[in-house]
Amino acid sequence: MRHRLFRFLAICTFGAAFAASSLPAIAQSFTTFDPDGSLYTGPTSINDQGAITGFYSDGDLYHGFVRSKKGIITAFDVPGAIRATFALSINDAGAITGYYVDDTGDHGFVRSKKGIITSFDVPGSIFTLVRSINDQGAITGFYSDGDLYHSFVRSKTGNITTFDVPGAIRTFAQRANDEGAITGYYYVTDIEFHSFVRASDGTITMFDVPGAIYGTQAYSSNDAGAITGYYSDATGDHGFVRSPKGIITAFDVPGASFTYPASINNGEAITGGYNIGSGGAHGFVRAADGAITRFDAPGATNTEPTSISGGGAITGAYYCTSGLGHGFVWTPQGIAGNRMPPVISGRLSLASHRGGCATN
Repeated sequence: MRHRLFRFLAICTFGAAFAASSLPAIAQSFTTFDPDGSLYTGPTSINDQGAITGFYSDGDLYHGFVRSKKGIITAFDVPGAIRATFALSINDAGAITGYYVDDTGDHGFVRSKKGIITSFDVPGSIFTLVRSINDQGAITGFYSDGDLYHSFVRSKTGNITTFDVPGAIRTFAQRANDEGAITGYYYVTDIEFHSFVRASDGTITMFDVPGAIYGTQAYSSNDAGAITGYYSDATGDHGFVRSPKGIITAFDVPGASFTYPASINNGEAITGGYNIGSGGAHGFVRAADGAITRFDAPGATNTEPTSISGGGAITGAYYCTSGLGHGFVWTPQGIAGNRMPPVISGRLSLASHRGGCATN
């Protein structure tokens, strides 16, 4: 499982359930969902209004979708996409970005809340892979010119600025926050990787977690500039959070062999996945004070969270023994702010359950 991200984000990954905790029961809302006709559902992003975007497979093609807070799912494809539409990020205005695949390669797109889709490419690129959109409508991602990988930021008006970390052969921008800071990771050799943050004025700061041997990969940042991701050493892969002042705190889910943070919100709550040995993936959420809550979708062989909203709602995918994947949104209730108890078991009540592990 080393260096694996969520399986649907490696189009972009995260066993056994824990014994019941002695902590008191917590009221929770765990809802599963699938677009009609889906054999695999991969939610990728949730905004502060509770709208979720992602993609799904009908067995032939991949399509994008958006799910409203009320649970209404709208599927969509970029015009001209003949293989796939991968929706990867949604902002608070409801604009969605990602990339699509046609017979010439991979291209970026942005979809307005009204459903208007605009496709784009970085000039001179052979493919363009988009990663995120912020509330100002700025889009970031990376592209290839056929030789190296570079990163870009596209303004709401469509102006594209490209950039590289100095000395890098590959620069992979992952997230632009609402202040215009971009975080991601870069390679200086085929196996050596490090992280960076690019300020809105273009200044780039490189960093690594102290003790990282194989590298540091940053994936998500919040509007204050806190960054999360993972790093690798001789013992495995571990999570980290870097404060806006550059102070780095490493962490692991208790008992985990590998810890993979995926998303951080403005309350500094972090969600992601972890593994124990070679077993399946489980979900976790880490509060700002460091308290970690572990969870699993009921009956799932793998639970893979991808995004957390400002209010603490978590979305992602889970998998059944049949191999089918489904979307979920989990909203812990009865907990003040983002404060979580240290550990809970994976016993979650289902507010609704459609097409989940209980039925396939």
